[in-house]
Amino acid sequence: MDCVRGIDFLFSRPEVDTTRVAVEGASQGGALTFATAALNNTRIKVCVPQVPFLSDFEHYFRVASWPGNEFINYVEKEKKMTWEQVYNTLSYIDIKNLAGWIKAPMLMGAGLVDDVCPPHINFAAYNQVKSGKHYIVYPLSGHGLPEDFHFRKMDWIRSHFGLK
Repeated sequence: MDCVRGIDFLFSRPEVDTTRVAVEGASQGGALTFATAALNNTRIKVCVPQVPFLSDFEHYFRVASWPGNEFINYVEKEKKMTWEQVYNTLSYIDIKNLAGWIKAPMLMGAGLVDDVCPPHINFAAYNQVKSGKHYIVYPLSGHGLPEDFHFRKMDWIRSHFGLK
């Protein structure tokens, strides 16, 4: 909701060109890019998530080590919840459940050897997006993408805003 309120603030400012609002971020910022574009789907004009987190939790916990250990303790050792309850609760913030609301064109970056946010969770959300979308995969990159993505991202944003 902080992101939604941030967009509200931007749109209240007379110096902001509200026809050219982009959101972008990496990891949790990539997840917030999805959420912001989904929850502001008439105001965000382009979105660029990179290695987004907070998606496809059931599969995420099978392949990633963080924060899975904390959940394993909570569910299996302390018996405070079942896995079904954990996944149901996390579904409220799972970006794959918001992605279908996005109307802005999207460019997503992913690294194939990312063990923090494995590419399959990136694509679990990306595959739900119905707007125009494109992705760039870096086969040798992990959780951080190379500088090349920054330049391609900025060129893509400028081209969508007619600034090239």
